[in-house]
Amino acid sequence: MSTQTALEPLGFTAHESAVFEALVKNGPQTGYGVAKMLGRPAPPIYAALDSLKRKGAVMATADDPRVWRPVEPDVLLQQLEEEFQLKRDRAEELLSRLGPVESDREVYRLTSAEQVYSRVREMLAGGTMSALLDCFPPPLAVLRGEIEMAVECGLQVGIITYGGEDEELPRGTLTARALDAGAIYGEVPGAVLQCSVDGFQYVAALFDPQGGVRTAFWTASPLVAGLAHNGLWTELAYIRLSRLLADVAPEDVLGKVQSELEPLLWRASPGFQRLRE
Repeated sequence: MSTQTALEPLGFTAHESAVFEALVKNGPQTGYGVAKMLGRPAPPIYAALDSLKRKGAVMATADDPRVWRPVEPDVLLQQLEEEFQLKRDRAEELLSRLGPVESDREVYRLTSAEQVYSRVREMLAGGTMSALLDCFPPPLAVLRGEIEMAVECGLQVGIITYGGEDEELPRGTLTARALDAGAIYGEVPGAVLQCSVDGFQYVAALFDPQGGVRTAFWTASPLVAGLAHNGLWTELAYIRLSRLLADVAPEDVLGKVQSELEPLLWRASPGFQRLRE
């Protein structure tokens, strides 16, 4: 990433970024000198310098012609950080006057990994009682810290996992490695993440192998989130009870129950096959 592309997201135009970079690299210059170095017409360079001065990124002498000097990069970044914090505090104050956003019963599409993880982190941080997750290893690794923090804050957390026996799991959680975890992990075209918090908010996402989102959604519908929460709880309980019964129940009895349920599994459904296409 160049200096210019690093500065543009911080509110600098392409002209301003190029001028600031030229001054940092070459030291104090007149406006004409900067224009000559960049091979650009002088008027837009002078305009960029004036704008940079207003933003506190450069200083100028009182001479004619003026000599322009860049503010040290670490000083500039500190100024930008302080300005951002002031703007953020002001926005928070104004937005707080609007009151809380009314919850609704709609389902909303999420289009990026950042949106998915941000929403799940917010849900975990705001949880009051319980959270249930169905989580492939990549998203679990991303969220491990937030899950452990939620546990420390008193949230009861259960997780269905798919990694190997040596997978690092969040501390303080109730976990169950999915039955046939290896097969499921290999058959699903990407990484799955489900998260339900308090049976009130629910996120489901399928990430592609590069970590981008193939499909994802969020809802605060009590019905949808509640049904998802109950489904995750049921699967978590089924996995744990199956492993417990394997030690005490006759193998043929347990096998019969599992064979009866197998045609009803998601992996056996037409919907799962369509997902893989």
